[in-house]
Amino acid sequence: MEKMMKTANILDVIAKVLFIISIVALCILLAANIAVAFVPDDMIENGAVKYTLNSGHSLIIADGFDPELSKAEITAFLLSASVMAAVELIMLAVGTKVFRKILVPMKQGKPFESGTSDKIKKFGHFVLIFSIVGNFISSIINVVTVHLLNTAEMFENSADFVFGISLDGVIAAIIVYLISYIFRYGEELQKQADETL
Repeated sequence: MEKMMKTANILDVIAKVLFIISIVALCILLAANIAVAFVPDDMIENGAVKYTLNSGHSLIIADGFDPELSKAEITAFLLSASVMAAVELIMLAVGTKVFRKILVPMKQGKPFESGTSDKIKKFGHFVLIFSIVGNFISSIINVVTVHLLNTAEMFENSADFVFGISLDGVIAAIIVYLISYIFRYGEELQKQADETL
């Protein structure tokens, strides 16, 4: 029991750190989006977003765009990629929050507390949704990147929108669902044991 409590505490700290990292990254992403929206036209030349320092050197913020793209197209790409990254960061934050709720009774030495199986099942839903949405976002980024960065000739058929469901994510979700049923059975046994005492 003590080992489970110690492991749950360690996992809780890791989940808390991931939650904080996702929130900080989300804030940085928001600040970057605000900055990109106000990029002056003279900062975009030859398919790159550059900032010229006082010393005369250029700091390249984003590079590799098709030189014929306008500022609006480059800004739209950067903003859309940021929105998609923000969706994944929000999902990570929500997932770690749900996971931490699962760990609460385990940290107290009560893994079969009523409601734990429902929280685990909810986490399984989250894993499944995250695997689907993550692949969808990756597919969109692939298509947009190929079109805006002019890389279609580098990869044959790379501009096609290919969407699939991650088999790893589905298997992980199934395992989490099965674990929730094990915990539900444990909750019932715990309830029977409590009633007999």
